Order: sequence, then structure tokens, then C-alpha cells
Amino acid sequence: MSEQIGFNCTACGVKLKAPERKSGQSLPCPQCGESVRVPALKPATVSWQCPSCLEDFDIVPGCEPAVCSECEAPKQTASDLPGISVLANTSKAEQAIQFPCKNCKRIVETPKDMAGKKWTCPTCGIVNDVITPRMKTAGNVIAVIVVIVFAIFVSSTLRTMSDVAVRDRPQVIPRPSTGESAVLRLDGELVPIAYSQEAFDRMTKLAVAKDQIGWQQLARSGLVAEVPSGTTALVISSGIFNYEVRITSGQLKGESVFVASDFVFAK
Repeated sequence: MSEQIGFNCTACGVKLKAPERKSGQSLPCPQCGESVRVPALKPATVSWQCPSCLEDFDIVPGCEPAVCSECEAPKQTASDLPGISVLANTSKAEQAIQFPCKNCKRIVETPKDMAGKKWTCPTCGIVNDVITPRMKTAGNVIAVIVVIVFAIFVSSTLRTMSDVAVRDRPQVIPRPSTGESAVLRLDGELVPIAYSQEAFDRMTKLAVAKDQIGWQQLARSGLVAEVPSGTTALVISSGIFNYEVRITSGQLKGESVFVASDFVFAK
């Protein structure tokens, strides 16, 4: 018996399940009748051993490390991996744009001059809008995530202390509940999101460890992304450290994602 894929209807929010063979297909919601796409399966990982230090790593095919995180061996050492193409030099990488397909989430690579135009995914055949590359280094992204994790910890501690001291005091910042509309906000920055709880946990661990190579692999695999501050969403569930929401505006409209709780505000 094939395994089931869990997801939410993008119209009414009801939790659904479908066989993994239906991954990437559109099916009618049994509750509201609207067509909803079954999420693509997570990409499989392959094992890679650095030939210099013999350290073993699990990576997503097509997302080879630039250098070994242990001994900093150059990325050409990953060229023997099945299903992985290594860019010959830095100039070629600078001339290409890589982004996750909106349907199957596999990494699509296009020439740099295709920014803002249309490009067909070679895996599933869906036409994508080529994302204009942002001039933002992996180091800056990791620094932002470290700040987010620290802010979540401090905010949670202060909130607990405040509840004990003054239980009837109204919250200064209103937080939405399940089923309510929300706004994702981070002043002056894009809001980081993850497509699963596992990806959110990995994103947090990489930020704490300051693992730039790991973050690059995670970002290129399409398991995490960023949305503009002010993006609206519908709360599916809430926790201490993160919310599960369904995006209701922008390029990722209809996607169910996980967001740090300190960046989810009542609309």
C-alpha cells in the first residue's frame, strides 16, 4: 500500500490525504469541490563523501555543496555523484538563475537574461515566472535567521514572565488564532518560511550552528523560501515557536508554510 500525503485544501482549509502516486496532480476537494494540487514529494537525498577528509554528508541531488564544510575542499569533488551536475566555474554560476518550480519544487536553472520572463520546468512541464535574483549573501540570510531564533526565545520568556506577573493585562501585540486572518511582517526584511515542520527545525539548527553550506543546500532544495513583509495568510495552527499558515496573497498564494511566531500578526 502506498503512503499517504497530508495537505490542506487551498480554498476551505480542510485537511486532506492522497496516495503518493497522486503527487503533483490536481484533485477535487471532497468538502468544497474546489480543485486542489497534491504537494510534490520531498526530494530524495544521496550520500556524498568528501575525497579529502572522508567526511560523509546527505545532500539533495542537484544541490551539491560549494565546498566541504569540514575541510573546505572545492565543489568539483562532487562531480561523480549520480544525478548531480557541477558548474565548471564561478562565472557560469553567476550567469544562471536557480529557483524552485512552483509545482514540483525541483530546482530550475535558467540563463540570467531570463529574469522576469517565463520558463518551463523540465521535470513537470509547468510554466514558471523566472524570479529576479536578489543581491543577498548566504551570510546575511543566516544572520537574519539567528536574530529570528534569538528573538523567539526572548519573546517567549518575556511573555511567560508577563503572564505570571499580570495575568489580566491585555497583550500589546495581538496574535491571531486558528482560522483567523494574519499578516506576516518583518520590518525592512523578507520573512523566512519553511514548507514543513522538519524544514523549519532544520532551518533553525543551521542558523544556530552558523552552517552556511547547509543553509545553501536547504535553500536550493526548495524546502525554505522568503516572502515580502506584509504578505497575508490564514492561520491553520499555532505553536509556541511557529505558526502553520496558508498564504493568501503574492506569488506563493495557496501554499501552506511554517513561520516563526514572532512574525505572525493579527490582521
